[in-house]
Amino acid sequence: MSPADQALLEELKKEVTFLRQERDSLKSANKTLKAENLSLKEVVKGQEADLLMLRKNLISSTKLTFDKPGTHLPQLTDERSLVVANRMATSAGSSSSGTVAAPAMSAGTLSSRTRLATSSSFPAEKSRLPRAPSSPARGLPSPR
Repeated sequence: MSPADQALLEELKKEVTFLRQERDSLKSANKTLKAENLSLKEVVKGQEADLLMLRKNLISSTKLTFDKPGTHLPQLTDERSLVVANRMATSAGSSSSGTVAAPAMSAGTLSSRTRLATSSSFPAEKSRLPRAPSSPARGLPSPR
């Protein structure tokens, strides 16, 4: 065998070795991704089951009766926002007096209280973060 053939043979052996290593690494990556995909599918199935249960509970616990007099659908306010009161929550004033508090929204009007005091997901005070101006500042050229 000539030295050129020997060099070519060595190069081909290196290439075959490299390709085998790459194949093995791709197989292991494929196996890992399949296992991750399977676990994510199981998570999705669990979340779908949870969502179905939540839907059933929500549908069974929510009863709107439109035939009763005085029952109104919530209306959007001038700000195009909707205020929904938590009917299960009680305020401090109603618990001390023993009477049921009036709903926060009555026929499309807002109550004087702007925040839900009994909700932990609503902040008790205004945000201190600066807000973007709703219109461009005067004196600045507008981009065209």
